[in-house]
Parts: sequence; structure tokens; C-alpha cells
Amino acid sequence: MRQLLFLLILLCSALPVWAQAPFHATFRGQEYHFQPTTVQGKAALNLADPQVLALIQATSAQVQVSSSGRTLYVFLPGRQTYWSDGAGVYTRNGQELEAPGMFFTEPAASMEPLALFEAIGLRAYPVAEGYQLASLVTDFGPSTPDSLELKMVTSAPLKFVATEPEQGQIRVEIAEAAWDRAERKFRMGEADVEVLGGDKPGVPLVAVYRFQPFWTAKVKFGLTREILVSPEPRQFVSATQQATLQDVKDVPAADGTRDIEFVLDRGTQFFWTLDSSSRTLKVEFPATNSTVNGVRVLKTANFPVSRYEAVLAEGQGFEFYQNPDTPNSLHLKLAAGLKPVEAAGTASMAGSYGASGSIVLDPGHGGGDPGCTNRALGVWEKDVTLDICLRMRDILQKQGWKVDMTRTTDRDVTYAGSPDLMELKARADVANNNQSDLFVSVHCNASVSTSSRGSAIYWYKQEDQALAQYLDVLDDRLGFEQDGTIRNSFAVLRLTSMPAVLVETAFLTNPTEGRLLATPEIRQKIAELLCEALGKYMAAAKRK
Repeated sequence: MRQLLFLLILLCSALPVWAQAPFHATFRGQEYHFQPTTVQGKAALNLADPQVLALIQATSAQVQVSSSGRTLYVFLPGRQTYWSDGAGVYTRNGQELEAPGMFFTEPAASMEPLALFEAIGLRAYPVAEGYQLASLVTDFGPSTPDSLELKMVTSAPLKFVATEPEQGQIRVEIAEAAWDRAERKFRMGEADVEVLGGDKPGVPLVAVYRFQPFWTAKVKFGLTREILVSPEPRQFVSATQQATLQDVKDVPAADGTRDIEFVLDRGTQFFWTLDSSSRTLKVEFPATNSTVNGVRVLKTANFPVSRYEAVLAEGQGFEFYQNPDTPNSLHLKLAAGLKPVEAAGTASMAGSYGASGSIVLDPGHGGGDPGCTNRALGVWEKDVTLDICLRMRDILQKQGWKVDMTRTTDRDVTYAGSPDLMELKARADVANNNQSDLFVSVHCNASVSTSSRGSAIYWYKQEDQALAQYLDVLDDRLGFEQDGTIRNSFAVLRLTSMPAVLVETAFLTNPTEGRLLATPEIRQKIAELLCEALGKYMAAAKRK
């Protein structure tokens, strides 16, 4: 009996040595299998193990051991950690913290699993027989000190989906990303940022950026796969040449009324936003530089924005006006009793160099030709294209364009049952007879395969190609994939005498893109993006 008891004690004392069970970890769809060894009574992973090396290589971590072999250094963008042999603490970005596990140098360089995951910037969620790993956000802030562009860096490159649920709001969703900071709501640059999710396995991290209502943002990968959010005014029609805000004259009167004169070298578009809580009015001039005191110049990815701020006294309203004899000056009047103006808006000064022109919008199909359909949703192509073109017409007319349409109702341009070529020639003739600058035909794509998806811009004549490249903007902001620009001898492209393109917005027959095309909000965004691109194209064309 005493011999049996002695044997049991030996077995129990040996358990920490040989009872370390293998486990697995899943990251970015890849499964890693680990066999820990016992070091100083703890389960540890050998850093030279091929599975450990493969996991490290799946991140952006750079791992180095000091010349003495006693300290481990791990470098990630925005995050540096130091680990000392056998210590219960570690250093992260200069701050000493309690370690989730230890680093060992004997008998070989190794770490406890949770320490390894922390070192290479991964959040570990326990699951059956192992861990589900997520990439931590290691850096978050302006991409450069003087830029409005915001960056989000994760410990491993991850795909994202960017959408714009409402004007001025950008939503970036990143699967398999985690947020380990206490603060989830904060102001950064020109955005109020809120971070959601990223705290449970399978729950994506969502960063919501809220800009001013008339701003939007392009979301893209940077050179090192960081996620960049680049804001700029949404409705701005690019000027043929940048303006200069030369002077700001603020003339207060004895009764508290103020007349603020903005003196520019040319007319331009301007925006305003009133913060009702602080009563601060922001006036912004896109594509405008300035060295005037009190004017802040914001740098977007494409152009500078000059901003002036004025605080309204209690009971004051505001209005903008111009004197006919000074077309390059804009006046802002602050006074009591003024008729209320929208809290946010945009307008153009007289004499502004708006990049507009004349255009024919051609809503594909119509009347007896319904085009393709998504029967599950009950949506016809002819209705989608007409709705998008009517929205484009409204936007472009406000920007000073002369807009003609091949149809404004559900009808054939010629007559029901007419030959296809006759119908298509009639559409091209609307542009040819009006001697329009541009022709844009809007369609929805279709396929017998419901998996086919993506927007595409078709061109034929050499002068069409540049326009097609500018209009290739229907991207992941809308939830669409992009097939790019494609050359094709469609009749409306062959028969028009000006730059012309055919826009296949997305596949109506695809379940995902079909649902998006059926949504009025997405159609509005399609219209806005295409109109913005048309303005940029015309601005570039006028510079030549």
C-alpha cells in the first residue's frame, strides 16, 4: 500500500512535465497546430517551431533576440514590446505591464502561448481545443501630421468593406480584427470616430467615421497595407485651377452686426456648416490655398481646403451675398433677424470656374424593352436606370450643367417594337443633334450565372477612354466589385460624335448587387459618385 501511494505521488508530480496537450489556433482561415513543451513548469512554444514561425510570418511582426540572448524584441507598426527572460512583466510602447505569460531562453527561446500572441499583436479567444485569433489594431491616427487622411494599422493585413450608410458617415468593417483600447469614441482630425465590435470571436471590428454632412471619404490600402480613410468635400466640382483666398475683412458694427468679406482671385464653390451647440459657423473653400491669418488650410488627398470660422452671437443669423462689381468677393453677414439658412450647405460664387458642360443621359431600355430583371426582387433594369439618371440630372443641373435625357419616363425613344439599331441610333442622335459635350448611357448588367458581379465602364472611340477611366468609381463604397474599363463596340458608343461611355452599374441578377440596386440610397450614391467623376473629367479636359 505504501509503495502504491509513493507511485501515485511520483505520477502527480510528473504531470506538469509530460501532460502538456497539443492545441490548435485558427487565424485568417488557416489552422496552426502546436505541441507545447514544459519549461519551468509552464507550457511553452519553441519560437523555432515551424508552426510558430508560420504564424509570426502571417503577421507584420519583426522578432529579434538581443545579443545576450536574454531579451526578446518584437516590432509592429505603432507597437513595440520587450520581453526579458523569466520576467512576469513586459514593456509595451515604453510602459511596463503585467505579462500574460513568460519568455524563456533555456533550453531554447520559447514563450507561453498567450505571451506569444500578445507579442505579435494577436487577440486570443479560447475555443474548443485551442484559440481563435484576431489581429489587433496597433496604430490609429493621422497618416501624417498635417494630413486629414486617417490610418488604421492592424498587426496583419486584413480585408475591409467600406460603406456610406448616410451622407458624411463612413463605415469600415474588418473581419478578424480586434480592439484592445478602452476608448471607443473620440475625435480625430475632421471625424468623430466610434469603434464597435472587435471584442468577441466572429464579431468584426467596425469603425464609424462621422464627417460634416457634405464630406465623404475614399477608403483604400496604403503602401504597407494600412487602411487609409481620405476625406474631402463630397459635392465639390473640381475647378480648372486652384483659387487663392487673398484676404478676409471682418467689419463689425456698433450694433454687433458683422460683415465678413472673403477676397479671392477667382470665384469658386464654397460650403458652410453651423454647429448649433457652439454656434460656430465654418466656411470652407475647396481647392483653395491661403496664407491669411485666421484661415486654416486643410490638406485632403486631392486638394487643399481653406476654412474660416466665425462664432455667432446669441440671436444672430447669417447670410451670404455678393456685390455685382466684385465677383471674386463673397460676403458673410452676421446679424439678428436674418431669415434662417440651412445649417449646412454649398453654393457657387458668381464667376466661379465650375467644371460643367452639356451632357446627354441615356437611361438604358424602357417602354417595351424592360432590360434584365431580378425576379426574386421584382426589379426591372429599365426602372433602375431611369431612377439613377433622374437623380444625376438633378445633381448636375444644380452644378450648372446643361442636361438632356433620351427619356424621362418609361417609354421607348422611338416606338414600341422598333428595330434595335433604330432605337439605339435615336438615343445617340439626341446627343449628336444637341452637340452635347458628353454622352453617358446607364445600364445594369445580367448573367445566367447569379455569381457574376461587378461594375464596368465600356468605351469604344479613343476619345471615350479618358471619360471611362474617370467614371470607374462604382467600387466597394457601394458594396460592388469592379471589372474596370472595357472596350466594346456598342452602337451608342459607335454612333455618338462626342466622348461617350456605357456604365454597367452592377449585376442586377446577382443576389447581393441586385438587392443594392433595388435600394434608393444606393442609387443616390451611384448618381453622386458618377456626377463627381464627371466634374473632375471636365475640369481636367478644360486644363488641356
